[in-house]
Amino acid sequence: LALVMNGAPKPMLIHCMAGSDRTGLASAIYCLEEGMAPTFVRLQLSTSFGHFPYLYSETMAMDQSLEQYLRMKTAHVEAERLGVSR
Repeated sequence: LALVMNGAPKPMLIHCMAGSDRTGLASAIYCLEEGMAPTFVRLQLSTSFGHFPYLYSETMAMDQSLEQYLRMKTAHVEAERLGVSR
């Protein structure tokens, strides 16, 4: 996703049905890949942008996906720091 977004012409419009859930996840991943802090990245999936996760909702999957992506990204950075090759 980030690779596609990096190569896309700017400005770029990202939109889903409601404009907050999948759009927020895509924006969060893009921001993370651009080097923004996880704290800022998580704000892309917030009520400020119309994202309302609640237990057993499909929108909660966006939060879970972002957290998993953040964990994997952190693990990859740590592995590179330690010199672990792929």
